[in-house]
Amino acid sequence: MPGRMRQDVKRYPLAFALTVSLFAIWGGAHRIFGIVSPQFERFFALSYLQSSVIFLSLNLSYLLIALPVGLFLRRFGYKLGLVSGVVFFACGALALYPAVTRHQVLFHVASVVVTGIGWAFLEVSANTLIVRMGRAETAIRRLNLAQCFYPAGLMVATLFATEFTLPPQNAEFGQFVNIVVRPYVVGGLGALLFALVMESVEFPPVANERPARGTRALGDIKLLLQNADFRTGVAVLTIYSAALSFLWGSTVRYARHVLDVPPAAGWVVFSVATWCLCAAGRITGTALMGRIDPMRLLAAFAVCATALCFVPAVSDSVVGLGCMLGASFFISIMFPTIFARTIKDLGAQMAVGAGMLVAGAGLGGLISVIAQRSLAGLPGFVHLSLAVAGLGMGLVLLYAVSGRTAATPNPIRISSAFRRTSP
Repeated sequence: MPGRMRQDVKRYPLAFALTVSLFAIWGGAHRIFGIVSPQFERFFALSYLQSSVIFLSLNLSYLLIALPVGLFLRRFGYKLGLVSGVVFFACGALALYPAVTRHQVLFHVASVVVTGIGWAFLEVSANTLIVRMGRAETAIRRLNLAQCFYPAGLMVATLFATEFTLPPQNAEFGQFVNIVVRPYVVGGLGALLFALVMESVEFPPVANERPARGTRALGDIKLLLQNADFRTGVAVLTIYSAALSFLWGSTVRYARHVLDVPPAAGWVVFSVATWCLCAAGRITGTALMGRIDPMRLLAAFAVCATALCFVPAVSDSVVGLGCMLGASFFISIMFPTIFARTIKDLGAQMAVGAGMLVAGAGLGGLISVIAQRSLAGLPGFVHLSLAVAGLGMGLVLLYAVSGRTAATPNPIRISSAFRRTSP
């Protein structure tokens, strides 16, 4: 960890560790939410349309709040963004208690929306701060290292949630509260404690930067929209997010067709296998980036991911299932590499650019979710989804081969566009 990165880690080791740990926390929160959501749908006796609207409200809040989060970070700094994200998540978790005890579905909807806002704060803040905590030349590798903890959080949460937070099919009210709601309340209180710890810890100066007087957020947005390299990064990340959602959303359906495994058991086994491979891919990719240019490595991984997506798209076999799982190894470095590559040289526009990037990723995921929920019953939809995923990975390959550099025209230098403030 050369240069300033090494200094930041040595001088602020706890701040760095807390920021990295957030990747595991929000990965686990994502997974627990996905596992427990059907339990709330049964509890409130929601129709398929109602549950779809609630699920989409999470994605919409994630999508619509990302750019405002970027503007918030530009004005108040990354540290406050991290603390705010954890607090929003805590409030969303705690709101589930009155939703269940009072049997008010509106509280449940509010919980989902507030949770989505918290996740948006965490994703924009944590990813961008990791990029900032060191030299631009090592930003891609640094973010891949931090992102290794996200699939780890997914795996732990999957095993925990399936063991401790799933009530019996005909659970009584008291059982439902004890098994499902109480862990959420404990998690919300723990998140508030974590936020207090973060607030009390000293962070590097980059986490508390403010814009200089005379600079306007609308000016940053205008410059970013004029930057072809930035627009390309947003488009590619949007396509990648949609492709990833199509791939992962098809895994269990494909496995059930090929192996005829029980839905619940198959979901746990193949989900954990997918995230194990994703974590292994990020660890391997991070290590290789010490010797191989990140964009060349991205191109090589994209070639493998594209091929592995198209094999199950044209055949139903155990080999195809293995290719689907193997694709997760190679897609693992795509998000952090594209994200860091796009914003690492943006200077004063980095926070706003990160918000726009996350909004693009949210848009891709939203489009994929709508398509899967609307068309999942059509014959051959799984194979079509895998073909779409393969095309998306192919576009990532074109992006990597082009080697476009994410640098703004006439970039504003950080030293002149920001003023330092003490934590």
